[in-house]
Amino acid sequence: MFEIYEKSRAGELLELLRTRAEQASSDASESVSKIIADVRARGDEAVKYYTEIFDGVKLSSFWLEKDEIQAAASRLDAALLGAMERAAENIRAFHEKQRKRGWAEFSDGGFMGQRIVPLQRVGVYAPGGTAAYPSTVLMACIPAKVAGVEEIIVAPPPKTHQSGKIKLNYACLL
Repeated sequence: MFEIYEKSRAGELLELLRTRAEQASSDASESVSKIIADVRARGDEAVKYYTEIFDGVKLSSFWLEKDEIQAAASRLDAALLGAMERAAENIRAFHEKQRKRGWAEFSDGGFMGQRIVPLQRVGVYAPGGTAAYPSTVLMACIPAKVAGVEEIIVAPPPKTHQSGKIKLNYACLL
C-alpha cells in the first residue's frame, strides 16, 4: 500500500528519503570496504570467491592465451571477422593521426617543453552481459595501444554468452 503525502507534509517526506539514502549509502560503503579489504588480503582468490558469490560463475583462471582466442575465433563468420579487422584499421589510423608528440625548445639559455608519456597499464571494462560489444574493446584498447600503453587488461562480465566472449576476445587481439 502506498502512503500519500500532501504538499503540507513534503518536508517530512524529504527527511524520510534523506535518512533512508544515508543509511543505504552507509550500508553499501561498509560492505564494499569489507570486500576491498578481503581482496587486498587474499588477492585473486578473493576475486574468484566474490565472482562466484555475486555472478554465480566459478573461475579457474583470469587469463586467455592468444592461441585459445584464435581457435575460438575461427568458428566466427568470416564477414564478421573482416568487419572487425576493418574497424580496427580505421580506429588505429584515426588515433595515429591524433597522437601527440612531445616537444622541446631551447632559447636564451633556457629550456621549455612537454614530455608525453603513456600510462604503463590500463583496465578496460568490456560490456557483455546480455549483448557483447566488441566495438567497445576496439575503441578503448586501440587508442591505448597507439599511445604506447604497455599492458591493457580487458574485463568482461563473467556471464557473457559464448558467442559474445569469442567476439570480445578476438577484438582484444586486434
